[in-house]
Amino acid sequence: MLKKRILCWTGLALFSSNLLAINTLTPRNLAFLSSANVSCSIQDEKGAIWLNSNRGLFRYNGQSSEYLSQQLGQTALVCDTGGHLYGLGTEQLVRFDIHTLDRVQISVGDEKNLEEALMTSIDTTLYIGVGNKIYQTCGLAVRLLRTLDGNLSISALASDTEGGLLT
Repeated sequence: MLKKRILCWTGLALFSSNLLAINTLTPRNLAFLSSANVSCSIQDEKGAIWLNSNRGLFRYNGQSSEYLSQQLGQTALVCDTGGHLYGLGTEQLVRFDIHTLDRVQISVGDEKNLEEALMTSIDTTLYIGVGNKIYQTCGLAVRLLRTLDGNLSISALASDTEGGLLT
């Protein structure tokens, strides 16, 4: 069973906590982020911390950091249960394999502005909300799942305890 961890970026230090221990990453540990603005962070199933900043996307494994990409917009990073991490670029979805660090760019329908998009994952499926549309990943393909009626727009995406999608 995977332990849940809480990440907190304070600007001065990144705290990673579970019920057994608290690890603090100080600016000395995170020198690669000197004068960076971190927009979001996530810890993957292997324990590595991914940080999306104005200086790019970095992966920190507790010992060293690795620059992986230019910044992936301002949206949150999302991990699925299949070992993938997702981020949104300006016009494409970017998927990283957390084991090999392979990167794949995936088009999201005819969407050209993903800056305001929202994401959530349920098991190995990623859902993306853009405007009034919900997209669903199917492997490396993305398909339109649903278009909301009228002038509605998606302001949140989440999953319920039974694995259903909530908008």
